Amino acid sequence: TRSKEHGDFATNIALGLAKAAKRKPRELAEALVAALPTSAEVTKVEVAGPGFINFFLGPVAYHREVRRILTEAETYGRSDIGAGPIGCACR
Repeated sequence: TRSKEHGDFATNIALGLAKAAKRKPRELAEALVAALPTSAEVTKVEVAGPGFINFFLGPVAYHREVRRILTEAETYGRSDIGAGPIGCACR
């Protein structure tokens, strides 16, 4: 997020799904947050405004990622996704 008060990650999924779910966006966001499992990596999840969901990461998440960075070294952050044909039956 652009602002720390909005957490480390935010989603507007409740706003996008509210009509299909036939629920108010904020009500749906609250239901989604209530259904989330607890995680040592996430210290807080909150509903904001009309139905945004803000996620705040804890030290466990940062420590895990630092270990990953050190393990993967130069390959950290690289991906082959989209590098070739997927499901192509071309012959």
